[in-house]
Amino acid sequence: MTSKKKFYTMTQNERLQYLRSEVGLSEQDLDILREPLAEFSFSKANRMAENVISVLAIPLGVAVNFVINGKKYFVPMATEEPSVIAAASKAAKIARSVGGFVAEAGEPLMLGQLQITSVGDRNSEAKRKIFLNKKKLLQIANSKSRSVNAIDLQVRELDEKRQHGNDANPGTDC
Repeated sequence: MTSKKKFYTMTQNERLQYLRSEVGLSEQDLDILREPLAEFSFSKANRMAENVISVLAIPLGVAVNFVINGKKYFVPMATEEPSVIAAASKAAKIARSVGGFVAEAGEPLMLGQLQITSVGDRNSEAKRKIFLNKKKLLQIANSKSRSVNAIDLQVRELDEKRQHGNDANPGTDC
């Protein structure tokens, strides 16, 4: 770090002000970080997940010293384990001394699934109908999302054991 004081020795306010100057946090961002539960009500949590009964506060820290693809990063980490953030920061400092981390990612890929059962010995006819209607099926799929674009369709047959659940995980649904 370039400041004279080590990040871990700063007070909460000093850390927040340092982050504000480094990454451009707004006053509203700082208010949320100072009192997170004031902004995270049960009603908000209940819209985010199913069967919510409460919210859980976990310390939110920042791992420092990260350089990824030549750019400096502060990495937020929520953990109750005291040494995790320190270890990540130390590893990042070691990596930073030789240029930091290099990361790359391929294009995003999401899979969707449609299951058709009880076609018996008419598998080839079912496949033919699916492929005849491929364009329409892709249009329907794409009409349901603003951010995901279905581009292809494949048909796979499950073997007899998997169709009847012999290899399936039993799961527990309430």
